[in-house]
Amino acid sequence: MKTRMCFVANSSSSSFICAICGEKYEGWDICPSECDCTTCVNGHIFCNEHKISDEEENEECECPESACPLCQFQDYDNEEMAQYLEKTRGVTRNEVFESVKAVNKRRKVLHDEEYVTFVCKKFDLTDDMLMEEIRSKFKTFRDFGKFLGRKYYD
Repeated sequence: MKTRMCFVANSSSSSFICAICGEKYEGWDICPSECDCTTCVNGHIFCNEHKISDEEENEECECPESACPLCQFQDYDNEEMAQYLEKTRGVTRNEVFESVKAVNKRRKVLHDEEYVTFVCKKFDLTDDMLMEEIRSKFKTFRDFGKFLGRKYYD
């Protein structure tokens, strides 16, 4: 099944996963708003119950950064956090994957959540400590995104 970030014509099925709680939504040619989900201007998809405020979405059905708990550094997306930890802690994904494969030789893929958990344990970091570190380093999510190597077009 394909995971879509927005409506795509001519697709057969779509699914969305809340970046905060992991709830999965599936359907035929659906968009996040039809699943009681929100997409922020930076592409985070999350359940409406996680939305910070009831600010109106723009014409493109995206909520502003101010209403996104991920953009406000209240929570994190495992993929983004894995990228951040790899850049700041220098632990390679291969190193982590080798430790996972030592336990289960049949494993083919390292999941971002596993990487984040491994690195946090290695450096004795809690989620709160990690989020405080990010809040102190970056004023906005855009600054964080640029650090991760995302390109923004104004």
